[in-house]
Amino acid sequence: MRERRLRAGIGLLGLGNVGLGAWQAASPGSFFRTLGGFGARNDHYIRDSATVYVALGVVLLVAASKAAWRPPV
Repeated sequence: MRERRLRAGIGLLGLGNVGLGAWQAASPGSFFRTLGGFGARNDHYIRDSATVYVALGVVLLVAASKAAWRPPV
């Protein structure tokens, strides 16, 4: 039971990161207006940070299914 909850939690974190990164990459203006409205708008930087979120999300999704990946992640 604990393993199932752990997998579900890691999977949800992964999906959240992938979703956030996809939103940043697809529509940096919408992201800036909704969540990132601090400082000057910089679409290039928003897309750069999208890469980090998507990469982390993918690794978290893999870690949800492969227990050996969990400690390093």
